[in-house]
Amino acid sequence: MSSLKIKNARVVLHDNDLIQTDVVIRDGKIAEMAPTLMVKTDRVIDAKGQLLMPGLVDVHVHFREPGFEYKETIKTGSQASARGGFTTVLAMPNLNSVPSTVETFKQVQALNQQDGVINIDQYAAISAGLTSEEVDDIQALADAGAVAFTNDGKGVQNAKTMRDAMRAAASVDRPLVAHVEDESLIDGGVMNLGQRSAELELPGMDPLGESSQLARDLVIAKATGVHYHVAHLSTKESVNLVRIAKQNGVNVTAEVSPHHLLLDETDIQGDNALYKMNPPLRAPQDRMAVIGGLLDGTIDMVATDHAPHAVEERIVLLWERPLVSLVLKQVSNSSTPTWFVQVWRH
Repeated sequence: MSSLKIKNARVVLHDNDLIQTDVVIRDGKIAEMAPTLMVKTDRVIDAKGQLLMPGLVDVHVHFREPGFEYKETIKTGSQASARGGFTTVLAMPNLNSVPSTVETFKQVQALNQQDGVINIDQYAAISAGLTSEEVDDIQALADAGAVAFTNDGKGVQNAKTMRDAMRAAASVDRPLVAHVEDESLIDGGVMNLGQRSAELELPGMDPLGESSQLARDLVIAKATGVHYHVAHLSTKESVNLVRIAKQNGVNVTAEVSPHHLLLDETDIQGDNALYKMNPPLRAPQDRMAVIGGLLDGTIDMVATDHAPHAVEERIVLLWERPLVSLVLKQVSNSSTPTWFVQVWRH
């Protein structure tokens, strides 16, 4: 039996009280907690007043291996996760090759186990290349260890494909995760379609591209009984749709990314591709809606959508840069919004 004592740690209790305490862990489970524990353990760590908390879980990361190692590897991505306090992440399948067969899935899974320094659960693709209208062998991929199924980075454009994928995912008791985006409504946009895109004279992405496909999916999810999870929710209409769906018994969960909570289109001061992402930064009223949805439980979690890119891919114009996710700097205590503190405590 292995044992560990962490002494002089600060711990946040369920009522938000911050206390200093010792914690004893035996065989990976918390066994005792008290202000002072005079017990002998195999190992002792003096936290010296640092905060002790459960490992964070991120359900949406893009490690770039295999296929895009010049951006990041599984080793460096998992090391960065650990440095940020994340002990489990769920990795997206937009890789080269896309894990849409048992063979390619097992190859990625083996790399995760070989090079990851934290727990990495792997998504499998819904369909080949993230764009095929033919659904993958969901049963075989689930048996191989797929945590869930998604074509993240691409919206499933065909309703029959989505229906078949939901039925298959429900049959193996795995969530189906959706990047909701109707490509016919993107229309070459490089930022949110709204007042700011008009002011900057840049083509906009209609927010209906998100909410219209989400509405379709929620109806199909109700019919199939699948656990349907919405990635990076970003519009006020989408928040309302998820809220109504939950009230009507749809098995739906949703996430929001930090950048959609902290920034909106008014932060874009010019043709600066550092602000280009998908979904794009939305209008201020959308940002307030996702904050409200997170506070009232409509949105279930914050997920980073961690997606690193090379420097040369970032220092370009909005027109030139691919749609990616923003990398946020750490928010200092002095600038942290009060609602963010409320969400953290909640």
